[in-house]
Amino acid sequence: MIEKTSQLYRMMQDDLASCAGKKLPAITELECCFQICSNYWEKIKCEVIDHAFVSDKDEILFFKTVKPLFTCEIEYYGLLCHAQLFKDGITDIEALKKIWLREIMRLDKFINENCSFYNYYKNGNDENDISWFTRANNEGSNFLKAKSHDLDSGATTSHDYLVSTLLALEKI
Repeated sequence: MIEKTSQLYRMMQDDLASCAGKKLPAITELECCFQICSNYWEKIKCEVIDHAFVSDKDEILFFKTVKPLFTCEIEYYGLLCHAQLFKDGITDIEALKKIWLREIMRLDKFINENCSFYNYYKNGNDENDISWFTRANNEGSNFLKAKSHDLDSGATTSHDYLVSTLLALEKI
């Protein structure tokens, strides 16, 4: 699974670069990139739902490290689309600064609301990995916070969405 997802990740990055190279209007490019990432995640999701990982270590690696590479891109381009649509038609520099400042402040808000997880993840801790990054321990607590691309319980854990959101917000 890891080898295949590595190949798909490289292909996704190539497709994203190709989309950016087309010199499309900003919102069209963002929508194109969003679709590319969504399509790659859908391919992986279909396989992971029925995949039996060889070990907890492999499953944790997938849900803590590999999956977020794909799902954070979906979130990232979704956030950029939102900001782009929100700022369209605004010419006042101060108003534009406020829009982008609000987008940047999302990371601070996320860190404040998820401080213990943030510290755990950033410090490379692993004592909660089995309960947070394996499907067997997914008690469904993330359902209300899950994104539309991440609603299938066979392809989620209780905390992988937090990694994706953090990585997307850091890219902003």
